[in-house]
Amino acid sequence: FLRPQVSQVTSLSADKIPLLHLKRKVGGNWEYSSNLTGVYLDVLHEIATSGTSFKDKNALLTGVGKGSIGVEILKAVHPSNTTREFTINVAPSKMSKLSSTMSTPIPFAPENGREIDGIDDRSELAHHVMLVNLLRLLSAVKNKKASRHIVTRPTQVILPLSPNHGLFGNDGLYSESKISLETLFQRWNSELWGEYLCLAGAVFGWTRGTGLMGATNMVAQQDGVRTFSANEMAFNILGLMHPLLFSITQVEPIWAGLNGVNHQSDLRRAIARDNAADFKIVNGNEAERALQTVTVTPHANHTYGFPELEGPDALKELSKLQGLVDLEKGIVVTGFAEVGPWGSWEMEARGQFMIEGCIEMAWMMGYIKHFDGRLKNGNLYVGWVDSKSGDPVDDKDVRGKYEKEILEHSGIRLIVSEAEARKFKLEHGDKVDIWTQESGEYLVKLKKGARVLVPRAFRFDRFVAGQIPTGWDAGRYGIPANIVSQTDRTALWALVCTAEALFMSGITDPYELYKHVHPSEVGSSLGSGMGGTQSLAAMFKDRREEKDVQKDILQFQLG
Repeated sequence: FLRPQVSQVTSLSADKIPLLHLKRKVGGNWEYSSNLTGVYLDVLHEIATSGTSFKDKNALLTGVGKGSIGVEILKAVHPSNTTREFTINVAPSKMSKLSSTMSTPIPFAPENGREIDGIDDRSELAHHVMLVNLLRLLSAVKNKKASRHIVTRPTQVILPLSPNHGLFGNDGLYSESKISLETLFQRWNSELWGEYLCLAGAVFGWTRGTGLMGATNMVAQQDGVRTFSANEMAFNILGLMHPLLFSITQVEPIWAGLNGVNHQSDLRRAIARDNAADFKIVNGNEAERALQTVTVTPHANHTYGFPELEGPDALKELSKLQGLVDLEKGIVVTGFAEVGPWGSWEMEARGQFMIEGCIEMAWMMGYIKHFDGRLKNGNLYVGWVDSKSGDPVDDKDVRGKYEKEILEHSGIRLIVSEAEARKFKLEHGDKVDIWTQESGEYLVKLKKGARVLVPRAFRFDRFVAGQIPTGWDAGRYGIPANIVSQTDRTALWALVCTAEALFMSGITDPYELYKHVHPSEVGSSLGSGMGGTQSLAAMFKDRREEKDVQKDILQFQLG
C-alpha cells in the first residue's frame, strides 16, 4: 500500500505543537509530525466548511450513553437532513452478527469513583469491558474478515486512549485499561492481524459534561489546558475517520493528541534524539533498514455487494400510485446478470480492464486458476497459479502476463475457426492435416480417402461477432462435469446467468423462495432466438450420420 500523496498541506512550525496534533512512530517512540498534523487540521477545516460523507460505511459505537462523546458522534453522522440511505441499529453486541465490511469500531466505556482500596467486582467488570472485551471485539472483526479472505478493505479502529495515567486518581482500573491498549500499536507490527485492522489512537482530552472529568473542568482551563465539549471532541474524532486519514492508517498507525495541552517540542526532540542514538547503537548498520517502510503491492479488491433494502420512507412516493398498478402483474427487477464478450461490464463501463477485471477474465478463459496447497517446491501457497505451468501468479502480474491474450480472444473480434478445424480432425482423423497461419487463421488439407459432403452454396459475409470469451467453461462456475457434457451451451449460459442474478438479488439459496412463495408460482423463462444451436446440429447432423444422440436432445433446441 503506497502512502497517499497530499499537496498544499498547511505549513506548521516545528517549535510549537498545536493543541490538536498527530504523531507517528519513529524507532521506538512516538514523535510529533508537522506534516500529518497539517493534513489533519486541513481535514477538520474541510469538514467544518464543506462537510464530509460516510456513505457505505459501517460504524460500530459501544458505550453510547446520555451526554457521552458517542452520542455526539452519532448525531454528527446522522444529521437531521439525512437521506434514507442511513440506518441505525440499536442492539446488544453479538460477535456472531458482526459485519465483515465494518469500517470503523469506536468503543467507549468510562469508569470513575474508585480508589485502589475500593476496587471491587464492579471495577473488574469495567476493566473487562474497557480492555478484554475490546480486544475480543477486534478479534471478532479480524476473524470475520480472515474467514472470507478480505485483506483489501481493513477496518479502522479508533482506540480510546487517555492522558490520565493515574494522575488524577479515583478512577479505578481506568488508567490500567488505557495503558494496556497502547500495546496494540506494538502488536500491530508483530502480530498477523495488521492487514485486517488499522489503528488510530485518540488521546481524548478534558471533555466537559461527560461526568468523567467533571471535578477538573474549571481548574484545567485556568492551568492552560484546552477543554472540549462532547460535541467538539466528537468533531475531532470524525476528522480521524476522514477517508484521507483512513488511508494513512492503512500504512502506519497514528497517534492523535486531542488532549488540548500546549506542548513545547524542544525537550521531546532531545529525548527522541537520545533514543534514536540508543537505537542505532543496538541495531548497528541495520538501524536505517529497520526504520524503512515496506512497500506493499496492491491486491485485487473484488466486491460482491448485496442490494440495499430501502426503508419505509421510500414507499411514500409510491403511495401516489395506489390503485393504478396491479401488483399481481407488476414486474420488479431485483438482480440481473450477463454472460457476454467482456465478463462483468468493466470494459463497457470504463473502456479498459482494471486489475479485478483482468483477473476475472484470465480465470474465466482458463489462463489462471485458484490454488490452495503445496507448490512443486513444497511451499504452501494460496492464490492464483498459471493453469499450464502451475507457477504462482501475483495479482499485480496478471495484467502484464495475460492482458494481450485476453483482448485478442474476447469482445467483438474475428470469428476464430479453431473449433471448426478440430471438427475436421475429429471426423477424418489421419486423412486431414491442420496448421495455423501467422494471422491466426486455420488451414485444413484433406487427403485422399476423406469423405466430403458438399452443402449447397450460400453467401456468408459476416466475419465478426460479439462472442463469448475463448476458453469459457461452465465448469469453473461450479456446474458438475456430467451436466456440462450433456447440456447445450445456451442452457449453460442460462444456468450461470440465473445463479448470478439470484445472487445479485441477495438470494444465495433459490429454495429460500419456497418459504415465501408456492412452488407453482416460481418459474423461469428463456428466449434464445434459434434455441440451442449445438443441440440443433446434433439432432439433424449426428442422427443423419448415425451417431449416438442423447434421448432428451429435443428440449435443448427449443428457443
